[in-house]
Amino acid sequence: MDFIKKNSFALTIGGLIAAFVGMFLDFVKVKAFGLTDAVEYIDTDDGKIFLVLIIVAFVFALVEKYKDKIATQAQFVKNIPAGVYKFVPIITSVCAFVLAIYDFIDAKDKLGGYVKVSMGIGLIIIIIGLVVTVGTIIVDKFLKQPQQ
Repeated sequence: MDFIKKNSFALTIGGLIAAFVGMFLDFVKVKAFGLTDAVEYIDTDDGKIFLVLIIVAFVFALVEKYKDKIATQAQFVKNIPAGVYKFVPIITSVCAFVLAIYDFIDAKDKLGGYVKVSMGIGLIIIIIGLVVTVGTIIVDKFLKQPQQ
């Protein structure tokens, strides 16, 4: 727990970067008639929505970390309630996670009767990155340190 608290920013950003990189790797692998093909998430329509969600989470995580420095340049940052910085990265990361899983299940349902559909390394990296991101934010922001 101490490790997560001390390194929460690095873990959050690292998880978001992992999810971003995962978009450009094989998201779904399709195998039929001895041939294999793969689709990258960025090449899909929902991949663009996923990209926006990841960027929003990334920006809010950065703004939360550096809000005092940013507030000297952009006064509107001071007017944003502190809770927004906690919840926006969680909400966007959870939405991105659900979207990615939904797209995989949808592809499997639509194509599964005709071809073999399996997870690509990109989807695995996206899942790991977003679980690390959401878990880190929840532990850092919402779980209290035990009193000693």
